[in-house]
Amino acid sequence: MEIQKKRASLCRRESLVTPIKTVGVELDMPTIGCAKSRLIGSHREVGMKKGSHCRLMDDKEVIGRVLRTREGLKCMYISEGHRIILDEAVQIVLKCCRGYRLPEPTRRAHQLATKIRKQVL
Repeated sequence: MEIQKKRASLCRRESLVTPIKTVGVELDMPTIGCAKSRLIGSHREVGMKKGSHCRLMDDKEVIGRVLRTREGLKCMYISEGHRIILDEAVQIVLKCCRGYRLPEPTRRAHQLATKIRKQVL
Protein backbone atom coordinates (compact mmCIF):
# COMPACT_ATOMS: atom_id res chain seq x y z
CA MET A 1 0.00 0.00 0.00
CA GLU A 2 1.45 3.34 -1.01
CA ILE A 3 0.80 6.16 1.44
CA GLN A 4 0.41 9.63 0.04
CA LYS A 5 1.50 12.53 2.20
CA LYS A 6 -1.47 13.24 4.39
CA ARG A 7 -2.03 15.59 7.26
CA ALA A 8 -3.67 13.79 10.16
CA SER A 9 -4.11 14.30 13.86
CA LEU A 10 -2.91 11.54 16.21
CA CYS A 11 -5.09 11.46 19.32
CA ARG A 12 -3.37 9.82 22.27
CA ARG A 13 -5.14 7.99 25.12
CA GLU A 14 -8.29 7.50 23.08
CA SER A 15 -9.48 3.91 23.00
CA LEU A 16 -13.00 4.54 21.78
CA VAL A 17 -13.72 5.54 18.20
CA THR A 18 -16.48 8.10 18.82
CA PRO A 19 -14.36 10.78 20.60
CA ILE A 20 -11.69 10.51 17.90
CA LYS A 21 -14.24 10.98 15.13
CA THR A 22 -15.68 14.00 16.94
CA VAL A 23 -12.23 15.62 17.11
CA GLY A 24 -11.78 14.97 13.39
CA VAL A 25 -15.13 16.47 12.52
CA GLU A 26 -14.43 19.57 14.64
CA LEU A 27 -10.93 20.02 13.14
CA ASP A 28 -12.13 18.99 9.67
CA MET A 29 -9.15 16.69 9.27
CA PRO A 30 -8.31 12.98 9.39
CA THR A 31 -7.79 11.64 12.89
CA ILE A 32 -6.21 8.47 14.26
CA GLY A 33 -6.62 7.03 17.74
CA CYS A 34 -3.39 5.73 19.24
CA ALA A 35 -3.33 4.29 22.77
CA LYS A 36 -0.77 2.45 24.90
CA SER A 37 -3.38 0.35 26.66
CA ARG A 38 -6.61 -1.39 25.72
CA LEU A 39 -9.86 -0.07 27.16
CA ILE A 40 -12.20 -2.63 25.60
CA GLY A 41 -12.06 -5.54 23.19
CA SER A 42 -9.98 -8.64 22.75
CA HIS A 43 -7.31 -9.82 20.32
CA ARG A 44 -5.05 -12.71 19.51
CA GLU A 45 -1.31 -12.74 20.18
CA VAL A 46 0.70 -10.34 17.98
CA GLY A 47 4.04 -11.27 16.40
CA MET A 48 7.18 -9.77 17.93
CA LYS A 49 8.44 -8.01 14.76
CA LYS A 50 7.79 -4.34 14.05
CA GLY A 51 4.69 -3.98 11.88
CA SER A 52 3.01 -7.15 13.17
CA HIS A 53 -0.66 -6.52 13.87
CA CYS A 54 -4.04 -8.12 14.40
CA ARG A 55 -7.64 -7.03 14.71
CA LEU A 56 -8.98 -5.62 17.97
CA MET A 57 -12.48 -7.04 18.35
CA ASP A 58 -15.51 -6.17 20.46
CA ASP A 59 -17.77 -9.20 20.08
CA LYS A 60 -17.89 -9.58 16.28
CA GLU A 61 -17.06 -5.96 15.45
CA VAL A 62 -13.56 -4.80 14.46
CA ILE A 63 -12.88 -1.71 16.58
CA GLY A 64 -9.19 -1.22 15.83
CA ARG A 65 -5.82 -2.83 15.37
CA VAL A 66 -3.21 -4.01 17.82
CA LEU A 67 0.12 -2.93 16.32
CA ARG A 68 3.72 -3.72 17.24
CA THR A 69 5.56 -0.45 16.55
CA ARG A 70 8.96 -1.64 17.78
CA GLU A 71 10.35 -5.15 17.90
CA GLY A 72 9.97 -6.82 21.29
CA LEU A 73 8.05 -4.00 22.98
CA LYS A 74 4.39 -3.77 23.98
CA CYS A 75 1.86 -3.07 21.25
CA MET A 76 -0.10 0.09 20.53
CA TYR A 77 -3.87 0.17 20.00
CA ILE A 78 -4.87 1.97 16.80
CA SER A 79 -8.35 3.05 15.80
CA GLU A 80 -9.66 4.91 12.81
CA GLY A 81 -11.11 8.30 13.38
CA HIS A 82 -12.57 10.71 10.87
CA ARG A 83 -11.83 10.54 7.10
CA ILE A 84 -9.32 7.69 7.38
CA ILE A 85 -9.51 3.91 7.07
CA LEU A 86 -7.92 1.54 9.54
CA ASP A 87 -5.26 0.15 7.17
CA GLU A 88 -4.13 3.67 6.35
CA ALA A 89 -4.09 4.64 10.04
CA VAL A 90 -1.80 1.67 10.82
CA GLN A 91 0.61 2.64 8.02
CA ILE A 92 0.74 6.28 9.15
CA VAL A 93 1.42 5.30 12.77
CA LEU A 94 4.22 2.94 11.67
CA LYS A 95 5.81 5.71 9.59
CA CYS A 96 5.65 8.04 12.61
CA CYS A 97 7.47 5.57 14.91
CA ARG A 98 11.14 6.41 14.47
CA GLY A 99 12.95 3.98 16.73
CA TYR A 100 10.52 4.38 19.62
CA ARG A 101 7.31 2.63 20.61
CA LEU A 102 5.27 5.85 20.48
CA PRO A 103 4.67 7.80 17.27
CA GLU A 104 7.03 10.78 17.10
CA PRO A 105 4.32 13.50 17.29
CA THR A 106 2.81 12.11 20.50
CA ARG A 107 6.24 11.34 21.97
CA ARG A 108 7.39 14.93 21.43
CA ALA A 109 4.12 16.34 22.77
CA HIS A 110 4.56 14.25 25.94
CA GLN A 111 8.15 15.46 26.35
CA LEU A 112 7.07 19.09 25.97
CA ALA A 113 4.18 18.70 28.42
CA THR A 114 6.51 17.07 30.96
CA LYS A 115 9.03 19.92 30.59
CA ILE A 116 6.34 22.58 31.05
CA ARG A 117 4.84 20.78 34.03
CA LYS A 118 8.27 20.69 35.75
CA GLN A 119 8.74 24.42 35.12
CA VAL A 120 5.30 25.27 36.53
CA LEU A 121 5.60 23.06 39.60
